[in-house]
Amino acid sequence: MVRSNNAADPFLRSLAAAGIPHRFSGNYGLYQREEIRMLFCFLKSIANPYDSQNLYHLAQNEIYAMPMRDVQAALLIQHDTHRPLFHIFKNPEQFEWPEPLSAEGRATAIKIIADNEKYLEQSRTTPVYSLLYDFLKESGYLKRLAEGESVASDEKISNITKFFNTVQGYAHFTTPGELSFFINHLELLKEFGDDPGTAMADLDVEAVQVMTLHKAKGLEFPVVFMVGLVEGRFPTKPRASTIELPEGVIKDILPEGDFHVQEERRLFYVGMTRAERELYLTSGRDYGGARPRKVSVFVREALDDAHADEDFAKASPFEALARFDRSGEPIRHAHGESQAPETSPIPADQLLHLDQKKIDDYLTCPLKYKYVHILRVPLAEYHAIIYGFALHEAVREYNKRKRKQEVVALDDLLTVFKTNWRSRGFLNRAHEQQRFATGQEVLRRFFEQQESEDFKPLYVEEPFKFLFENNVITGRWDRVDELPDGRVLIVDFKSSAVDDPEKARKRAMSSRQLRLYAWSYQERFGQPVAGWRMHFLESGVVAEIPLKELYLRKIREDVQTAAQGIRQRDFRPTPGPSACPFCALNDICPAAETN
Repeated sequence: MVRSNNAADPFLRSLAAAGIPHRFSGNYGLYQREEIRMLFCFLKSIANPYDSQNLYHLAQNEIYAMPMRDVQAALLIQHDTHRPLFHIFKNPEQFEWPEPLSAEGRATAIKIIADNEKYLEQSRTTPVYSLLYDFLKESGYLKRLAEGESVASDEKISNITKFFNTVQGYAHFTTPGELSFFINHLELLKEFGDDPGTAMADLDVEAVQVMTLHKAKGLEFPVVFMVGLVEGRFPTKPRASTIELPEGVIKDILPEGDFHVQEERRLFYVGMTRAERELYLTSGRDYGGARPRKVSVFVREALDDAHADEDFAKASPFEALARFDRSGEPIRHAHGESQAPETSPIPADQLLHLDQKKIDDYLTCPLKYKYVHILRVPLAEYHAIIYGFALHEAVREYNKRKRKQEVVALDDLLTVFKTNWRSRGFLNRAHEQQRFATGQEVLRRFFEQQESEDFKPLYVEEPFKFLFENNVITGRWDRVDELPDGRVLIVDFKSSAVDDPEKARKRAMSSRQLRLYAWSYQERFGQPVAGWRMHFLESGVVAEIPLKELYLRKIREDVQTAAQGIRQRDFRPTPGPSACPFCALNDICPAAETN
């Protein structure tokens, strides 16, 4: 545990050099990660292809991996001729190379230029996050990370996912075609100190967890090392307040004594109490500078030893030199990453949070569960998701008003549909217009059909939660209707196009989601449901299934199977023709069967 992000740097470098699996969780530093800097360079090189610095970083990074001899030769030419790298890579025959450009270097240069020109043209109509996703997918980088099965690969995927969330959060400031404005906006935020923390480490992975003390709050570990415990670093030197408030306007009771030291002492106590079995307090005498450092006063207080800093260990010259011996380094993957450690199972007495999506994804393919719910691999936006979301928001608005016995107009639904529509993921403008018109027509039919029926919604978008064998099951019902006999019917709406009544009945009958919803209602209220109804919005077909005990027994078995596999961390893929062709991750999954 470290007091600041900067204090973690030497430990992270040493762990990486020794090939020891490790994860870092800090308060900031996402933009300093190599995989994120690479994405910044990609965006900047698209916005300005003649910026040689960003093109240099792209050429030598792990995506393009141009031979360094060729990269350095190109830099020498750039220095001598004052021509941008873009021009040198595009027209290598126009320059005199110190050594002939290798075949691999020439192919890489062609690839860099082709990608730059392709994505530059694509940026005219494509949002930034879609541009980034296409680059990561088409370059094979996402697939390589997915196949890596190492702590480092998992960490990179998690950080890239967090960066995507950041980019999406800023995307509303710009529109497609304004890549330069977006980059300027992000750079301005960085200049004023905006730098999100790296993705939170997976604490169940057998790796050294390096984190700041602020990130460690609420966590416990068998063995804890608190490092850098010297005066000036812990406690840190106090900083003057930017704006001093007169004491007369402060109503709170101010603490007596040095408030800064008191806060630092509390933080030190937080670190000490994270250890379950062993605690190591460490410091050094030389962190650079003219004078040796003194052990932190907090260490002397904790040990009740005023002379704790008088005795210290010093490495001999041979011991210091031996630190650079790499002969004992563990075997690496081809990409230089240490092999992934075994992960420990989730104990049976630890709560496991599940929902319908997690259960369904695991039973479809355990590797899909890992990609989506653990690594959170970013997914390309698909037009069917945009279409379905806008439809569901309009249907939800209708149901909410009906439950409140309010008058609903068709125009209200069409307005909600339009408000929630996003121009993303469609094949082209004509395709988007066609789907938008279809959605409007679907809502007109839905409105007419619902207005002609007499139903009484008890719940709309109601969340539920219950405990089953130390598994917390959560979800949300679309709608629950009360029947004339007092029983209830679970109602769910689907945007998919199923126009055959028999296919609709089979799909509704086998729906794991609605079985879970029926079970959850019984768990919450202690009374059985009559069954469930699946309403296919696009076709208007409705399938109603009466509840059977067989369905409840099957969903319990499904939850047990999924929970057991997740707890054992068994994420071996189960590819097949019924799952892989429809999986959004089949282009990066090493086990996909799509033929």
